[in-house]
This record gives sequence, C-alpha cells and structure tokens, in this order.
Amino acid sequence: SLDYSFYSLTPSKIDEKLATKLVEFYKKKLKKDTTAHDKIEFEIVYSNFDFNTENRTKELLDNGFSKEERQQILESLKELTVTNIKNHKQISESDNEDIKHLEKTRKHIVENDMESEDVNKIVEDILELLEDIRIYGTPQFTRQARMAFIARAFCSSLVDSGWFTKNEIDQFMKSIATVSSKFEQDYQKF
Repeated sequence: SLDYSFYSLTPSKIDEKLATKLVEFYKKKLKKDTTAHDKIEFEIVYSNFDFNTENRTKELLDNGFSKEERQQILESLKELTVTNIKNHKQISESDNEDIKHLEKTRKHIVENDMESEDVNKIVEDILELLEDIRIYGTPQFTRQARMAFIARAFCSSLVDSGWFTKNEIDQFMKSIATVSSKFEQDYQKF
C-alpha cells in the first residue's frame, strides 16, 4: 500500500507519532500532484539529506509541523544519509558477495538439473531459487537502489542549489559505466 511505501522511506529514528504525521502529509502532497506518483522518492518524500533538504523541508512549517518536528526530521535524515555514505563500501561488498551466492546457486541448478524431467525436482529448484532471491537478492537490490536514489538526489540538489548546471550533471551521469552504457558500447561496436 501507499502508506507502507511512505513508512518504508521514513527514517526509523523518527518517532511513530511524527512518522504518522509525515505519512499523512505525503499523502496530501501526492493528492495535490498526482503526476508525482512515479517520482515519490524525489518530489514527495524526504528520504535522505542533500544540499536542498533544509530548503525543501521549510514547507513542513506551513503544513502543521513545528520547528522541533522539522528539526527532528532533518537530524534523522542527516544521520541516515551519513551512515549510508560511511558504510557504502561495506554494504556494496556484502551485497556483491550475496549476489555471487545467488549466481552460484543458479549455475548449480543450470549445470545439474536443466535436463531433468522430474516435475518435483523442477519445482524444488524453482522454490530454492525464489528463496535465495528473497534472501540474497531482494534486500541487496533495495539497498543498492537506495544508494542510487541518494546519489541522484545529491546530483539534483547540486543543480537546484546552483552549484552545477543540469547539462554538467547529465554529462557526469553519462560518464558512469553502467550495464546500459556497456550494452550501448557493445552495440556500437557491432
């Protein structure tokens, strides 16, 4: 549900009463701008601290939040963001190890069971893969997506704050090697 999504993007350090108030604010904000439904993380929710967060959260004061509540939100966002940045290397290394485990399971099944006609074995393999994805894939994907959202928010806030132009950030983003950019390079060589 929408509430669950909003709560999952709210820092856990924010007390329950304030988190509920924040979720209600997000729902009202989304109702006012239904085109933002696919940009919730960037335009509706405060899910990390960036160069524009202090300015963006001023709207809370006009929507029933006290200065103290806003400050608690800002401090929670700052702590969450700093923790994610400080632990980025460890998180990425751990996630990569988990993905290797997932790949190892998949390869084992492909090498040993692909020709099997035993329906029970096929179902067992499917269930094993699903369980491994649940443990070694979904949380890791979620964490890496969160890191990407934080990085993108930093870049966008640098533009909003006037430090860089949109074109400069776009050029920077294009310089980052991704699966998509690698595919494009391979396609051009082809």
